[in-house]
Amino acid sequence: MADPEKPSLELTQPASAAAPTAAGSATAAPTATAAGTAHATAVPAAAAVSAAAPGRARSEPWYLVTNQLNLMYLLAMGLVTGPKGFGRKYYADTLAWAPGWIPLFADGIPPAALAQVTSEADHLQPVIASFDLGALRGPIQALDPQGRLRALQWPEEAQGDETLLFIPAPLPIGWLQAIIFASKEQKALIREQAADYANVPLGAYKQRVNARLFAAASKSASASASALASALASALALRSASTFESALNSPSALRSALTSESALSSPSAWASASLSALILPEPIDGLSLPLPDQDASVQQVSAVGAVQAMLVGLGNRGDALVTAGQSLSDPELPKPELPKPGLTDPEETAAQSSVEDPLLRALLTWALGENSAANADLHGRILARLLSAIVDVKTQADEAPAGEGCPPDIQQVILDLLEAERTRLAEPKWQEALKRLIADLKGCLGLGDATISELFQRHQKPFSRGLLLFFLRQRGQELLELSERFDQPLLTDQDLVVAAALFGARSGWLELPGSIKDLPGLSSAITHRMAALAHRQRGTGLELGSAPARVEPLRELMTRKGGGGGLSKRQQEGALALARGMGWQEVLKTRISLGKGDYRLQVAGNGVQLLLDGEVKAVTVDVDQARLLELLARTAIPSRIDAEVRKRLRG
Repeated sequence: MADPEKPSLELTQPASAAAPTAAGSATAAPTATAAGTAHATAVPAAAAVSAAAPGRARSEPWYLVTNQLNLMYLLAMGLVTGPKGFGRKYYADTLAWAPGWIPLFADGIPPAALAQVTSEADHLQPVIASFDLGALRGPIQALDPQGRLRALQWPEEAQGDETLLFIPAPLPIGWLQAIIFASKEQKALIREQAADYANVPLGAYKQRVNARLFAAASKSASASASALASALASALALRSASTFESALNSPSALRSALTSESALSSPSAWASASLSALILPEPIDGLSLPLPDQDASVQQVSAVGAVQAMLVGLGNRGDALVTAGQSLSDPELPKPELPKPGLTDPEETAAQSSVEDPLLRALLTWALGENSAANADLHGRILARLLSAIVDVKTQADEAPAGEGCPPDIQQVILDLLEAERTRLAEPKWQEALKRLIADLKGCLGLGDATISELFQRHQKPFSRGLLLFFLRQRGQELLELSERFDQPLLTDQDLVVAAALFGARSGWLELPGSIKDLPGLSSAITHRMAALAHRQRGTGLELGSAPARVEPLRELMTRKGGGGGLSKRQQEGALALARGMGWQEVLKTRISLGKGDYRLQVAGNGVQLLLDGEVKAVTVDVDQARLLELLARTAIPSRIDAEVRKRLRG
């Protein structure tokens, strides 16, 4: 479990960056249209085209080359993404070659790729991450041994001879097979560095040393991949070189350099094209950017994933949280409903509640990136806008130039948005209610005139109470602890649904409490859904296969009805394990069933004993389920006991 005392990962961008050196000679000039359709151009590479039949995608791992600090950030973020996914904490690596595309090598690693990932600072170390693409389906770009970059449907159109893939970002970190180091010493050093960050789960992944993959890169890398890597590294070097600024002031001189004979006769044409697209008023004849820049922030999907996780962490608190977690994990569920207060059986509440909950509808609308205006409920519309505003603030902070100043305060942004909504309201009673809420939210930031309990008494709606919790506490862990201190009806599970959404949007996956992230299976289940949601929103056409089963709160597992009604045998065993592990003897009732006959009662020094002839097996222990759920709702379950209960429930 992550140590809460350790800081979250914070990386600093160096003030100046050294330009990487390009290695290798160019052998081909792949170009393509802006849409990514490949055209073969020019000089064949030394390697021959494989005669492999279509659909023969290699089953071996594919390799991403990066440095240890970028890798730590990817592990903490839960996604493999482009440079914009790092915010201001990115060190140039192979992900910068074609922003928004993930470059994965087949076997050999080109020397230019290894040089690229350590070019910005002396303390950077090259590392290689291997990925399993067995579940990947859809359109990607691939480089063949002849240096041709072509669009193909993976894996149906794969030839088996691809040396380098460019895959639309992001990919789930759960596809990471192993982290590969150059030496035992480097492995020990990087493990020591990662231990300083509470949100970097380096130990959760297989690690191995393969010096050959690093040292023999120049021998094992294909000629086409090496040439392209050199060209792309050269482009980044030119962009960061001291002469770049002067080139910006002299487009004609730069045009001459980019259209020189050497530029047009090698893969550096691709690099030159990408550079010219940034600074020239019109494109250069004969040069085009094969892979369009489609890099994008992942703050929105990260926030959605964090909300899913918060709903799991709070899920034992009540059925509304369980229902919200189910709906958000599967956004295709039609007309999700929240149970009405006072009902505890999920199936009963689903049957008796006929009105779709507007706040949950707002949450789904936001998660799917749809228009919130269709929500007829005032609180639902405002909640969706608040969640979007939180993500926008974080995205703007990521994209702001270094040294521009402090990003906007999220709580102030919310206050401003609420005030703007208040002025647009036509009903005086709604204006007054929102005015009182804004005043109390401001009081939470300073010396307020009420206790927490008094604030909850003033504001009875889940929307208002969720916002009060958001202003009273900063971190998700604080919400988990606070929710255990208030019993119904002072703080309801509907209140916590709103709070979970707001806290998740603010923290994102990166700053999620370790006590939630460490639940077995949760990270792989949610990060896969985060990546799939990103591709759905961006329309890449990429499919990631079936998501791992979502992690269900214990409450959900122990209240699911079987075919015969009542607790199943596994649920009974899980409930007993939970009650015994937590010492909740008040929920256990021992039943002894005796047939007709005479029995002897013996009083001894240690109590009363009932003496029976023969062997009696009619002793059962019953669980008071209602009382068990009450205790579960307000008690944090240690990870050891949680794991044991889940083991019993699985059988």
